[in-house]
Amino acid sequence: MLRALWRHFPSADYNAQEFVRATVAFYTRHDLDLVKIGPRSSFCLRDYGAKDEFEGDYLGRPRYLNQVVQAPDDWRKLRPLDPAQGWLAHTAGCVRGICARTSADRPRVLTIFSPATQAKNLAGAARFAEHWRTHPAELRAGLETLTESTVAFLLSLRDVPLDGIFFAIQECGLRDVEPGYLAMCGDLDRAILTAGNYWLNVLHLHGEVVGFECYARYPVSVLHWDEAEAGASLAQVRQQFGGIVSGGVDWPGNGWSDSAAVKQAARAVVERAGSERLMVSAGCVMPWQTPAEHVDAFCAFDR
Repeated sequence: MLRALWRHFPSADYNAQEFVRATVAFYTRHDLDLVKIGPRSSFCLRDYGAKDEFEGDYLGRPRYLNQVVQAPDDWRKLRPLDPAQGWLAHTAGCVRGICARTSADRPRVLTIFSPATQAKNLAGAARFAEHWRTHPAELRAGLETLTESTVAFLLSLRDVPLDGIFFAIQECGLRDVEPGYLAMCGDLDRAILTAGNYWLNVLHLHGEVVGFECYARYPVSVLHWDEAEAGASLAQVRQQFGGIVSGGVDWPGNGWSDSAAVKQAARAVVERAGSERLMVSAGCVMPWQTPAEHVDAFCAFDR
C-alpha cells in the first residue's frame, strides 16, 4: 500500500525558482511515496498565445483569459512547438531542478495534460465540444499537432531521472458525442504514454468516466480517479486493471475539522477497498491551503 498527495502552487508556479523551491519543500517535509511535479496547465499552451491567471480557486487552478482557437480552421494553423524555447523550456528547467533536489528513492512523475485537455483549454469548453461534434477532422488535426509537441517535450527530457508521467484526461465523461473519446484520442494518448519508455505512468481520469474498462487497458501502472464523480469504486476497477488503483479520499474543499479526521478518512479507504495494489490519495488534487499538519496526519494514517 502506498500514500500519495499533490497540490498546486498558485502564483509560485509562474516563477521557475519559486516553483522548484515550493515543490521540493512540500515533498521534503512530507513522507509521501510519490513526487508529482505539477506545472500549471498552461505550460504547454502559453507559447500558442494562451493566457491565464490565478484568481483564488480553492484547488489552485488558473482561469484562462483568452481563447486561442476561434474557428475550426484554427486547429490546422497550430504548429509543433520547440521544446527548447519559451514556456516548454521554462518548464523543463523546473523539472530538472526538482529532480536534482529530490531523493531518487521516491519515484518522480511529471504532469502531462492529454491533447484533448490541451485543446479544450485553447478553445474553451463550449467551442471545443462544438468542434468535436461538427468539425472532427479539423479538431483531429489540432490534436495531432498537440501530440507531436508533447512527445517532443518528453523526448527533450530523456536525460532527466523521471520515472513516469501523470497523464491527466478531463474529457473521459463525454456522452453522445461522435466520434467517441477513445476513437478520437486513444491512439494519441498512447503515443504520449509510450514516448518516454517510463516504468511508472499514472493515468488520471477526471470527473465522470465513460468506458472504464477501455482506460484500464492503457499502458500505465496506476489508475487514479475520484470514485464519487467517476461512478466506479476502487474495488470494482481493480478487478479490470492489473496495476495499482489510486484515490479514495474525498478531500473537502473547505478543509478538515482536525488531523484526526484526515487519518480516519484515509483509514476508511483501506477498510473498504483493501490494501492490495492500492495507492491511497485524494480523488483529485488537494486544496492548496491545506495545513501541513493535515498532510502529516495523512502520511501517518496507519500508525
